[in-house]
Amino acid sequence: MSPPARIDPDEWFASNVAGGTASGPTTPPDGFPDTVPDADDQPPANPRGRPTGNVATRITALATELFDFGITPGGEAYAVPWNGPRHLAQPLRNPSGGQSIRQELAAAWFDKTGTTAPNQALADALTTLEGLAQRRPPTEAALRVASYGGAAWLDLGDQQGRVLRIGPDGWAVVTDAVPVLFRRTALTAPMPVPERAGTLDELWRFVNVAPADRPLVLSALVACLACPDQPQPIMALSGEPGTGKTTAAIRLASIVDASTVGPQAPPRDPDAWLDLAKSWRVIQLDNLSRMPEWLADMLCRAVTGDGFTRRKLYTDDGLVVQRFRRFVILTAVDLGALRADLNDRSLVVRLQPIPPARRATDQALAADWACAYPRVFGALADLAASVLHLMGSAECPVVADPPRMADFAKVLACVDAILGTSALAAYIAQSADLAAETIATSPFLAALTEAARPQMGTSAELLAALRPTEPDWREPRGWPKTSRQATTLLRHNAIALRYGGWQVDELPRGGHDKSVRWDIRPPSANPCAACGQPILPDLWAAGERTHATC
Repeated sequence: MSPPARIDPDEWFASNVAGGTASGPTTPPDGFPDTVPDADDQPPANPRGRPTGNVATRITALATELFDFGITPGGEAYAVPWNGPRHLAQPLRNPSGGQSIRQELAAAWFDKTGTTAPNQALADALTTLEGLAQRRPPTEAALRVASYGGAAWLDLGDQQGRVLRIGPDGWAVVTDAVPVLFRRTALTAPMPVPERAGTLDELWRFVNVAPADRPLVLSALVACLACPDQPQPIMALSGEPGTGKTTAAIRLASIVDASTVGPQAPPRDPDAWLDLAKSWRVIQLDNLSRMPEWLADMLCRAVTGDGFTRRKLYTDDGLVVQRFRRFVILTAVDLGALRADLNDRSLVVRLQPIPPARRATDQALAADWACAYPRVFGALADLAASVLHLMGSAECPVVADPPRMADFAKVLACVDAILGTSALAAYIAQSADLAAETIATSPFLAALTEAARPQMGTSAELLAALRPTEPDWREPRGWPKTSRQATTLLRHNAIALRYGGWQVDELPRGGHDKSVRWDIRPPSANPCAACGQPILPDLWAAGERTHATC
């Protein structure tokens, strides 16, 4: 962004608004009108009768001395201070009442004039500045972390504007020549400068994760930190009460996106969800007892980076487009069966009970974590840099038959190669187990799998064939009442059936009624030695005879 010509606001005001000088008026800055009002003309008055037009002009000129202006692809205007970190963007307005440049302009006006700026003059100046910002090419303002030039850049959130650069060659903390633009919200908390020679083993003193799940947790954190432009998994922390789920969520989130608040209750509607997602890079939802369909849809779209639209504030026809990718951490005593299309985006981490002898006060844990935090942060940055190096080398492992989250599977494979773990195999087996749980909670799908025979025909024919013949049988909750509901259920859960080894094909529409027809066949082999459920063919070929969770 090239700076505009520097113009003293008082000089410009005196020469252009207050009558000019003997040598004639000076050239106005970009965005100002070519003509100026006559000195005798009175500016329009606000509702209280006080003239504000000239003050608004002077505030606008003062703002161009203090800030450069731009706009995001989503249409949000921002300001970047001339004398400050050039990679930090501040919003011109903040409808939620958080920090914006309005307060800074009011303070700068008071410092210069000794008077408070009228509200109407500030509003008029901000409107003009928004118009100036819209003349600039759109520039994305990232929240906390961004990818550029083969490296990841993380805003540490401190007043010095320090940024952590993680690349294939290692990591370093920088303040100058940052090639990306960051924005902050009221939830953005400062993070410590990472320390070298740390170890990730310290993390498990504060996060009660079983050893088998630790490589999965580390892989998810690395994906969030080093690969922000890739789809992120949904980390679901489950366990009985007292296993430290909320504390674990706070600790894990703080390593990649420290926040001023802890985990939040599940949002009540899509608008509340969008407000959370806009302000957090890592979204923490606590004590999730159920999964509404709209929330499952929003989570699926957030982890893959889809766009959202919502009505602009105080308008009937204006729209705001929001596009973001987020890392989500959920906590629940029992997550139950997630919706099928959420299963293969989820990473379930079960926390172990904490023996009474190992319990400590929150104050003691917080003090210990404050000491270990920078070392753990540095150790995770080391692992992320190693993953980026391996990904860009000829030794990068190839994932055969990758799952739906193929980008995350590549991170898992790299972490396995570096740490000597089997996180990828555990992740694939976990997806199959979640699919089996989903099928077991649906009476219709359970009847289909229990029949264990090929099913061919329309949804109505399958519904009739699977309906029990007992005269006193009553439809349980969740049983499809129409063929249309059966079709929707099969389409949503086809992937879950395939994880269980079933063949599910939706045939071309045929017949006079053009009804949907199905060809569904049960698995033929590869049973788990422990539970009897089929093992995926690639795991069976690799020698796996039991699921990782059995």
